[in-house]
Amino acid sequence: ALENHACRQFKGTRPSYAPEPDLDKNTGRVLAAHLNPDGTIKIIPLQAAKLQVILDYLIDAFTVGVNYTEKEVNLILTHFHPDTSGLRRDLIHAGLLERVRDGSRYWRPK
Repeated sequence: ALENHACRQFKGTRPSYAPEPDLDKNTGRVLAAHLNPDGTIKIIPLQAAKLQVILDYLIDAFTVGVNYTEKEVNLILTHFHPDTSGLRRDLIHAGLLERVRDGSRYWRPK
């Protein structure tokens, strides 16, 4: 009962992530559910479709035509979530980020 009362009392008062208004409804819901107010990731979703939405959000932090070292990629990703290696791997697997075989250079394809 106390938990329900607290939920009702504080509902809508905690800041939450507000997605861009021009996003489709599903993308906005996924981002709102998985991002903190500052745009960092609360939790990395396990469902492929939801993970894709988060990866599409993350890839905007990278510029097309710019080469990044692994350290630079990690530095960018650490602004969103501490699991930089997992996010990096997910971005590569999704084809949103590419790298040379030895991992010395990363880039965002067109």
